[in-house]
This record gives sequence, structure tokens and C-alpha cells, in this order.
Amino acid sequence: MNHIFLDIDGVLNSPSDDIVINRMFEEKKLKLFIDLVKETNSKIVIISSRRHYEDEINLILDTFKNEPFFEDIYFLPETKGLRRNKEINNFIHKYHIENYVVLDDIDDGNRALFKERFIHINGLYGLRKEDIKRIKEIL
Repeated sequence: MNHIFLDIDGVLNSPSDDIVINRMFEEKKLKLFIDLVKETNSKIVIISSRRHYEDEINLILDTFKNEPFFEDIYFLPETKGLRRNKEINNFIHKYHIENYVVLDDIDDGNRALFKERFIHINGLYGLRKEDIKRIKEIL
């Protein structure tokens, strides 16, 4: 099973966005992402700091509620005192995940830890077709 560890800000939205859905998703980027998830048969693990706020979680779930993969959305649990990349690494080991990518606009040690499985999204543009191509090559 494929897993996509997803940051939201800078990945599914950017400063130049046109149409924003639920205050956080740019329409074109969201469609690219949904198509990617369907095509790669992936589970989604939300790693965004938005996972810490109930109203944000509800908006995320509301955005994806009509998608067939809706039941396969997880939120990375917070481990006090750990950086996010270590939380992701713990999740990967705990659930024996072998095939995954980490999508984030901030490196923060991700490249060193996840190597080629880390896709550094340019936060000025968000998710683009060339990113999708690289993701598919890994998954």
C-alpha cells in the first residue's frame, strides 16, 4: 500500500492561488492531488500543523468526504518534544510502511531522513505536474 504524508500549506495552496476551497485548498492543486491519490491507490497521512486544531481537521475531512479514499485519511499523531520528521519516521516504523512519499514545502531535515522519498514542493507555486511525475516514479 502506498502512503502520502501530506503537508497542506505550500503544497495544496500557495500565495498566488485563484480559487480556494475551505480556506486552505487551491482548486487546481487539490484536483491534481486527488487524481494522484486515486491513480496511485494511496492512503493519506496529514502532517500539516493544521492537524492540531479540530476546526481545521473538520475542514480537511469535509473537503475529502466525497472521495472514494475518504476512509483512508489519517492524521499524524503529535509526539511532544519531537520534530515533525521524527514523528513521521516513528509512524512509518510503527505501521511498517514501506512505500511512501513525504510532500512538504519545508525541508527541516526531511531530505536527510527520507532521502528520495521526500519531495520538496516549492511553496511559491505549490504542487505542480512535475512534482506529480516524480511522486509517481517513487510510488
